Amino acid sequence: MTARRFAALLPVSLAAGALLLGACEEKPAAPTGAPSAQGSAVAAAPPASASAAAPAAPAAWFVGDFTGTYEASHYLIEMEKKHGGVTAWDQDDGKPGSGEGKLALNIDDSGRVTGTAQGPLGEMTASGQVEEEVLRLRLSPKDHGAEGAFAGVVVAKRKADGFEGRLQASTGDSLTVRDAPVRLRKGSSSPAPDGSTRAGTE
Repeated sequence: MTARRFAALLPVSLAAGALLLGACEEKPAAPTGAPSAQGSAVAAAPPASASAAAPAAPAAWFVGDFTGTYEASHYLIEMEKKHGGVTAWDQDDGKPGSGEGKLALNIDDSGRVTGTAQGPLGEMTASGQVEEEVLRLRLSPKDHGAEGAFAGVVVAKRKADGFEGRLQASTGDSLTVRDAPVRLRKGSSSPAPDGSTRAGTE
């Protein structure tokens, strides 16, 4: 090959070599296992439940303290002797166990009721349950061995923010029976038996 022909081919050879070198020096592709920027941001974000606590459910309307009154009076059982009536019912003058009494109750969020009653029917403990809008109570004498001790039940329905219903009680021998309207209101002050407001209370 002559010097003139070699000089003519030299630029072509240099250009081809430069293209080949450029192809070999291309930046390698990122490995497929590397996490993307978007994936990293999602992984770093805390779950929504960790940043915001769920709001507490509101308490049921009946949860809390209730106070009220009852007005016990003679309950006459009209039953002939041949049908099971007893002379003591006719001889009951209605005085023992009659008059105004008080109740103090607490109702928890499950509807369970505990409390006390005091008055002409004696010192009593109260236990029961609220189901939907009905209150059912059992009243038991604190001193079961006391002569003439009364026991009874209360059934009352929701009225505004409280309950209204009836109490029925009798002595252990069932010879003295009393009946009473019952009114209960939420809070620590008791309404008067006729529903009027007592002095000094709202």
